[in-house]
Amino acid sequence: MPTSQFYHVAVDNDFPYNLYGAQQDNTSIRIASRTTGYSIGKSDWYPVSGGESGYITPEPNNPDVTYGGSYDGLITRYDKKTDQNQVINVYPEYFMGSPSSARKYRFQWTYPIVFSPHDNKTLYITSQYLHRSTDYGHSWEDISPDLTRNDPKTQGDTGGPITKDNTGAETFPTIFTFAESPVEKNVFWAGSDDGLMHISRDGSKTWQNITPPASMLPELAIMSIVHPSDHTPGKAYLAAKRYMSGDRKPYLFKTTDYGKTWTSITTGIPSDEHCHVIREDPNKPGLLYAGTERGVYVSFNDGGSWEKLSLNLPVTPVRDLQIHKREKDLVIATHGLAFWIMDDITPLHELMDLKQAGKLVTAAYLFKPRHAYRMDGGAGSTRRGTPSGEGENAPNGVITRYYLKSKPKKELRLVYMTTSNDTIITYSNTKDKKGQPFKVLNEFYQDETAPKSGMATANPGMNVFVWDMRYPDATAVEGTNVMWSGRGTGAKVVPGNYKVRLLLGDSLIAEQPIEIRKDPRLTTTIAELQEQFDLLQKINGKLSEAHKSINQLRQIRNQINTYTNGVKEPKVAEKFKNAAKPILEELDKIESTLMQPKSKAGQDALAYPIRLNDKMAGVGSAVSSADAKPTKSSQAAYDDLAKQIDTAVSKLKEVINTQVPTFNKVVTEQQVPAIIIN
Repeated sequence: MPTSQFYHVAVDNDFPYNLYGAQQDNTSIRIASRTTGYSIGKSDWYPVSGGESGYITPEPNNPDVTYGGSYDGLITRYDKKTDQNQVINVYPEYFMGSPSSARKYRFQWTYPIVFSPHDNKTLYITSQYLHRSTDYGHSWEDISPDLTRNDPKTQGDTGGPITKDNTGAETFPTIFTFAESPVEKNVFWAGSDDGLMHISRDGSKTWQNITPPASMLPELAIMSIVHPSDHTPGKAYLAAKRYMSGDRKPYLFKTTDYGKTWTSITTGIPSDEHCHVIREDPNKPGLLYAGTERGVYVSFNDGGSWEKLSLNLPVTPVRDLQIHKREKDLVIATHGLAFWIMDDITPLHELMDLKQAGKLVTAAYLFKPRHAYRMDGGAGSTRRGTPSGEGENAPNGVITRYYLKSKPKKELRLVYMTTSNDTIITYSNTKDKKGQPFKVLNEFYQDETAPKSGMATANPGMNVFVWDMRYPDATAVEGTNVMWSGRGTGAKVVPGNYKVRLLLGDSLIAEQPIEIRKDPRLTTTIAELQEQFDLLQKINGKLSEAHKSINQLRQIRNQINTYTNGVKEPKVAEKFKNAAKPILEELDKIESTLMQPKSKAGQDALAYPIRLNDKMAGVGSAVSSADAKPTKSSQAAYDDLAKQIDTAVSKLKEVINTQVPTFNKVVTEQQVPAIIIN
């Protein structure tokens, strides 16, 4: 995906939710936060309203409609359904080439475009004034005085000395940040790019100057982002910056009395790392996030101190960030050419609770997983971005996080269970899903997500495992078994409540509940998904039965061949071969019924027809192709194939019960050890 610097980011409440932003020297975009495919590609984003620099804001009840700005006061309303992009400027008189002093309205390069959190039809934008529309931009009213210093000395021509550069991008001074309190209607906070903060507590009838004192914030700072508390009236957070004046100090503030007093809250942020944005978690009072010129920070104590949260994020300016309230994701916009998402920040909520309670995580700790959605497709790490043509997708499963103080000496196991304590599947740091030891070192896997082989990591620090919400796969055939139609992949659980246990050796460390939700876009009922699950379990059960039979007959065949090939005395060898011939012929016939032994590669199916196991796996693929009730034909195909598999398995049992004892008798008479049946 072509990308450039993002100035701001907005999110909607669609499912999956979308991100919105404007790119320097490029288009504005809407891009999906996740898809049902493996990655997020070009088909998952499109240009929306506005230009290269402004805020992009979706209509609260209709994310197909967006409002976007750019310089010289441009604002457009784009409707995806009609593909119409209407200019709805406050006053559509353009001033290209003119200085700020000549402009009726001074609109910044990236001016706020904000819907009221209390009225989905009320839209605010800012020049030096606050403007309001209640009819989606058809008409506007000026509802504030000039909230800047309005110093004529700062409103002259830009550029020079050879040529001027009055494009509108350099317009000054303006209202640079604006927000209405989400917990108090008509309480407005506004900050200018020439160092003033104002508040109105009566819907813009009157305004008070609440600028932090010069002893805390030198004059002419850019009031970058003001964030009224999501939980507490009269409380707000402010990020300011003076890097254009050569001052790269971080300026973050908090007020609890409507701006009468301010507290500096920058402890833990380097003294030369200026700040662009501060946000409070909408689900956790006092949990704060800050975006600086070099990354992201988190505060667990309402700004009392900060800790680095950049993790694998490159060193990059973070210009804006949002927290998706429903999905509990941290979304950021960078000047490093990308949007980034940290999926599931609920462990930060738990860490905050632990810190406040004075509890320290000791040897091991299992965090409560966030809700997950049962949906097709999707893979990726827990921290992802869109730095190039495609973006990483969200983890498609239950994100399970657990902390280890040190590398455990005992086996670590994650056991996923029903609420009635039935084990669904177990993952280990030393064995794969079939219980076989790993042939590679544990340290080989350093990515946060568990390898596809089913390994749970056990590294010091935070570990992340993504359970794909599936039951175990059907039993595999030992040795060659080329499948064309399916693989017997484990059935996905039905949406509902489950749980996970963390064990070290035989010791239970912790247990946490899991909520798995249905894809909200589906009309399929839970009862229909249960039907699908039940049939897939029957299919995989029958497939396992066929494969276990194949494994058993191959074991018998190998033992017979070992005996016959190992005998050197001609007469004895002849007796063995004569006794073995009818068994081997019958075993070959049964094997060729259950599977296609001639297929050694995928394209071999074009010459050698697939057999019962492949056909049964194909029915499983059809049933699991969508989250839907199984078709009647799928049930009929299962019934037919299951009968044929049962017949073949019965023939194998007959061989074991009649022909094998006859062969064993011949072996015994020759004083050669008998065949061992597992």
